Amino acid sequence: MRALYLDLNYGYINPTKGLLLKLSKLIFEEVITYGPGHVSYDELKNGINSFIKRNGNFDYILTNESIFYSYNAKAWNKDSIKDLYKSYCVKFPKSHLEFSIIRDITDFISNFEGKLLLYKLQSDLYNQRIKNMELLENKKFKIVTFGEDLISKIETLEFVDNEKFIKNKNNLWFNFVKDNKARIISTPHFVDDIEFKLSDSTYRSNKVLVPGVKYWFRKEVLKILLKKNYLKNDNFIYPISNFLMRFGISMYSTEFGINFLSNTFINSIKSSKFAFTCGSALKMPLRKFFEIPALETALICYPFKNADKFGFIDNETCYYVNSPEDFKYKIDRIMNDENLYRKVVTNGRDMIYSLHTIQQRAEFIKSRL
Repeated sequence: MRALYLDLNYGYINPTKGLLLKLSKLIFEEVITYGPGHVSYDELKNGINSFIKRNGNFDYILTNESIFYSYNAKAWNKDSIKDLYKSYCVKFPKSHLEFSIIRDITDFISNFEGKLLLYKLQSDLYNQRIKNMELLENKKFKIVTFGEDLISKIETLEFVDNEKFIKNKNNLWFNFVKDNKARIISTPHFVDDIEFKLSDSTYRSNKVLVPGVKYWFRKEVLKILLKKNYLKNDNFIYPISNFLMRFGISMYSTEFGINFLSNTFINSIKSSKFAFTCGSALKMPLRKFFEIPALETALICYPFKNADKFGFIDNETCYYVNSPEDFKYKIDRIMNDENLYRKVVTNGRDMIYSLHTIQQRAEFIKSRL
């Protein structure tokens, strides 16, 4: 099958968007790309229908959130462009974001009646806008995303009131996937084969790393680790990056900056014996759940919804903690049981390799088309 992939070509520290093209090429025999950064300005001005006529018929149209919501996001707007070039490594000139170009692509998607596949694995699914949801209503195309088996109704989650951000969250996406099961290809994140890093645990710090955003649960874990002197503090680079951002210096806007931040993140994990993560009180299946075991670091986690059904088994492939109090109760045993640690590291790595690589995810998605 041949597919046309519609995309805004930019890089980001989270590799998910960058891997979507590789994923697509594993699903389809041939994938042609179109959009700002993929074709010339003249080709964009000639329009997508002209491009399709010159390149033959396609069995599928593929796209992601960067293109699909670009009209609603007013991608041509001065403030939108400024934010894009500050937050991402953009690989095309600003002229490619002209109103007419964005409108041409989004109108094509809106009016397209053939087979279309939307990748929706990047945005905050608990912070959806009504106008964006309206683009999905009364359509038939399928969506690769977190389905009902991976997300929950906010009111059913135990610790949500402890998160400061919760007032801005909603159940729009949960309600949508519940009502549109036939359109949803539900899948958690995945890792590329090159993300598996082998290193001798002898040279790893016998402490616990807590990478990423400081959600409520992570903050509570940090307090406990600090008191017990179990904390590995390797998160200095992100405060520096945020400080530089105040002066208009963005480490996210260049290939060098993204590579530096990514390598720092990877090295901090693979030099640790243990790392804790959670998907906030919303129990989202964030990418760190998959990255940490792939780096042969023992995962301690507040598990995402149905984590066990995706291979994350307590005391087998990871360690579960169900509350900060549970973490406090278990952490001494976790840190001092070397045999269990080695079992969790080996089983965790093997589980990710056998269930959650880009190849396995491609095969799964292809089987659902």
